[in-house]
Amino acid sequence: NYIDVHNELSRLRLKVRVETKRFPDKNEGEILYQSISPGKKLETGSKVYLTVNSSIDRITIPDLKGQQLN
Repeated sequence: NYIDVHNELSRLRLKVRVETKRFPDKNEGEILYQSISPGKKLETGSKVYLTVNSSIDRITIPDLKGQQLN
């Protein structure tokens, strides 16, 4: 889960960059890709790039207050 991983990476003082992709068959927040190989040693301040699943389509609803029905 991205939230757990992000908190741990922040605790280790690593810089996290996140990109989202949409895969409806994957869980929301599931990490799809990471730029660093598992088990690799890093220095404090290193950048880690994560691709995280955003399985929910999100749209912006316009503000229709004061508009006529037609």
